[in-house]
Amino acid sequence: MKKRLLSMLMAVLMIASLVPAVALADSTITGHANCDVTTVNIGVDPAAKQAGIEFAYCKTDDTVVKELKVTPFADKAAQNKCAALGHNFKAVELQAADCEDVGITITICADCGVLLENSYKETEATGHVWGGFTAYVKPNCENDGWGYAICQKCKNPQIVVGYAENESNGEVYTALDLLHENEKYTSAQEAALKTMFAATNPSHANKDALVVADKDVYTSDNLGNQTLKYQGAVKPTHPETVGWTTGGNLANSYVRVYEATVSDDGSSVSFTQKLADPTLGGGQGKTGDAYCPDCGVIPEGCESRPVIAARDLSAEHKAYMSIKSEADKGYYPYVDALGKHDGKTDRVWCDKCGKYFGGTVLPFDEYYNPYDTDALTIGQTFTIPQVDATCQSVGHTAIVLTWGMTNGVEGWTVTSAGKEIPEKAHHFVKAKDIAPACEYKDGNDHGFGYKFDNLYVCDNVLVDSDGVKHVCNTPKDINWGQAQIVLPNHVTGATYVTEVVVEPTCSTNGLSVKYCSACKEYVDAYIVPAVSHVAGDPVNAKEATCTEVGYTGDTYCKWCNTAMEKGKEIPMKEHTVVDVAAVEATCTEAGATAGTKCTVCGEKDPNYKPEVKNPFTDVKEGDAFYEDILWAADKNIVDGIKADDGTMTFQANGKLTRAQVVQMLWNANGKPEAKAAADFSDVAADAWYAKAVAWAVEAGVINGMGDGTFAPNAECTRAQFVKMLWVINGSPKADAADFSDVAADAWYAQAVAWAAAQNVTLGDGEGHFLPGDSCTRGQAVAFLHRAPSLTVTAAE
Repeated sequence: MKKRLLSMLMAVLMIASLVPAVALADSTITGHANCDVTTVNIGVDPAAKQAGIEFAYCKTDDTVVKELKVTPFADKAAQNKCAALGHNFKAVELQAADCEDVGITITICADCGVLLENSYKETEATGHVWGGFTAYVKPNCENDGWGYAICQKCKNPQIVVGYAENESNGEVYTALDLLHENEKYTSAQEAALKTMFAATNPSHANKDALVVADKDVYTSDNLGNQTLKYQGAVKPTHPETVGWTTGGNLANSYVRVYEATVSDDGSSVSFTQKLADPTLGGGQGKTGDAYCPDCGVIPEGCESRPVIAARDLSAEHKAYMSIKSEADKGYYPYVDALGKHDGKTDRVWCDKCGKYFGGTVLPFDEYYNPYDTDALTIGQTFTIPQVDATCQSVGHTAIVLTWGMTNGVEGWTVTSAGKEIPEKAHHFVKAKDIAPACEYKDGNDHGFGYKFDNLYVCDNVLVDSDGVKHVCNTPKDINWGQAQIVLPNHVTGATYVTEVVVEPTCSTNGLSVKYCSACKEYVDAYIVPAVSHVAGDPVNAKEATCTEVGYTGDTYCKWCNTAMEKGKEIPMKEHTVVDVAAVEATCTEAGATAGTKCTVCGEKDPNYKPEVKNPFTDVKEGDAFYEDILWAADKNIVDGIKADDGTMTFQANGKLTRAQVVQMLWNANGKPEAKAAADFSDVAADAWYAKAVAWAVEAGVINGMGDGTFAPNAECTRAQFVKMLWVINGSPKADAADFSDVAADAWYAQAVAWAAAQNVTLGDGEGHFLPGDSCTRGQAVAFLHRAPSLTVTAAE
């Protein structure tokens, strides 16, 4: 029997080396709209040597719903020729066999596409191998548990309800149903599943599994009524006695109490004698109720009962009991010339128990024998204690009886009848609704609840003669019949919940179960289709620090480990810097300049920039080239112009000579010494710019004017300055710049193109470079500041 309630229905089409996998789940086949159908519809393609294949198979009821049709890719002549030479037949898999579905193969010639006659073949499904049994709701005394199992091959879930095999062969499967589908299983596996799913104590046959109450347990319903739920066990005790003697009749020595009852008119009094129970009389023990710890039920025959073996310990320990002295002997209350005296019980030693018992005071008004007329004197009184009123009964104050002579006959008369205490008033509160129970569960034989409309009841707590508390519950102005019945939970479905118990993955189905949240009874189960990949926690993740970059981590599917997303680099954090003062060098230790230091890693701040002082009186923040000018001054690339009063100006709009430009470039390169002086007729050996010109010639930065002169005092144009920077940076090639005044064949065109690409120059903002304009001092330091490098490199 195929069991497909919650199994994943999948099909794979693998045409061996001939065609791609194209099996599709199709629900459009007539008569199979709600079925799982594998369809194959491959068009014939002679160029690819692919035969046309049409076929449809219903996996739900295991039937062919569209007959197989194969169209060869070769024409008839080629087919005949192939047949003469012998077909090259190869197997084609239309549907792969899996846990539930049959495998289907045909055989086609790889050279012409002809179908081998009678080659259609079905192979049996491989069958599930069930394991991973899990009890989602564990069994209790009477009910099996339920949960799920996981196929060890396809990893799909199956609902499991109960343990023993389901002989009805319905849509719900038990643990043994699934286990016995496996080719191999053991008795140990059956035993493990029995522990997991089978009811623990059906019909409460195992009495050893019951719990015996060790004390009385009361419950209160939602209306406040207190009910004895379990009677606790009581051990037999030594009852208290008066007048006990070794070898005496124990039954006659038990303490007795006399209760007085006065007639309604107060004219007569009667007394009732009984054993003082439970404190002073009896002594008989009893077993406790034995109940099921799962359901709380007391099985038949397990109710509390008297201990039959010994009515009390005195009978059992008779040979071990004795009164040690006269002072230990008890006596009842008595009257003498000095008045009333309380009594006391015997104080008896039990060797078996190793302790005394008894010696309890017996108050005169409670335990005095009113029939002990020999001890009574005329005028002797006896008091009946006050009885408090409740909301259900009247009470009375204390009643005094006096022993006297009436018509020549001694007897008790009421000399102080006491007063009636009226009933207390009811205290009415709105009646609490009774919630519905699960049908026929929770001790409710019908499961109904009740909703009370405008019903008020008394919530006074009363105590009966046995000391049990209960609530009055007298209704106010309305009877109990005016209540709305609320249907049981299992009728309304109020407590039903649906919960995913097995999460779906990217390759397996999940399992969702509907059940009663109150009693956990199973209702139904549903398949949860497989989902897309779900990202797990990133791997290789690393926090960024102030010395190392971080990494967000690579993301993989948490189920199949498929790579989903590469991580990204996290920039280094900024250093947490503090200022560090300069340290003077000594003859034994090196000094250090002032700067900053990271408090986290101890490294110097790579972005630290010491404060740059502005030496120029004509340069202020916000001016064009402000940052460039201060940078050039700080790097000792340029000097200002000193006035007679000692102040310095920069004169950003001033023109630069060729000598000044070469001097600036020489300064930026660290003033290296040339091997020989420059051979220009207009550059004297002792000129202030002579060494700079010699370096520039040797480095290939300049070539002079072509007539043996350098023209040091000539103004430097923008084109000449950019050409020098381009040479210093290795004369790289660049795409032409978009300046209208720079011809493509101009001697400076490549230099300008490079400068524009590196953002060294931005032009005038209107599409012009202005190559013939004199380069100002401000423009020059801006070009230098923006240049990628100021150190001479070899040309590309």
